[in-house]
Amino acid sequence: MYGVKRPNIFDKVMPKVQGLEQEEDDIETRLEAAYAKMKQKAAATVRRRKKRNAIWTPKLNEKVLVRTQPKSDVI
Repeated sequence: MYGVKRPNIFDKVMPKVQGLEQEEDDIETRLEAAYAKMKQKAAATVRRRKKRNAIWTPKLNEKVLVRTQPKSDVI
């Protein structure tokens, strides 16, 4: 009990973290990467954009959804 090292439960669950050996990127490299990512996102947005005609005119005998404001029956 005393003098015995207690087992650490986090050693089993979490992997060991090595030293912070990250490369130090210069600002130009980061800006180029950010610009490329923004360009990809903009291109994806253009591809997902609606391509159908937004102007719709109902025709005779065509079913439509009518929205109305519900009225109270308190009277």
